[in-house]
Amino acid sequence: MASAINYHTVGSSIFEPVPTFGFLERYGCLSEQAGRHDLPYHVLGSDLAGVLRTGPGVNRWRPGDRVVAYCLSVELESSDGHDDTMLDPEQRIRGFETNSAASLSRRW
Repeated sequence: MASAINYHTVGSSIFEPVPTFGFLERYGCLSEQAGRHDLPYHVLGSDLAGVLRTGPGVNRWRPGDRVVAYCLSVELESSDGHDDTMLDPEQRIRGFETNSAASLSRRW
């Protein structure tokens, strides 16, 4: 098990350089799906340390596997990001411009 404090966690918790709830509120207005990010709380961070255990149907990962993750969150509504997510016009930083609880519950 692991724990971390990263740049986004610190910045979000002290509202510097800007309060993150503004990002979440604006994002939540874009669509019903994005609305799940506009919550009265913010689950911070985007760290990933490794695989501790797996659930039913997980075949490619094993406990102890090391993983690499990046904090980019994309909805892929625009075809611009289908071949390269870095080109998606709606990309956001997970756990800073999105609510991690909402984005992780759908993706993982």
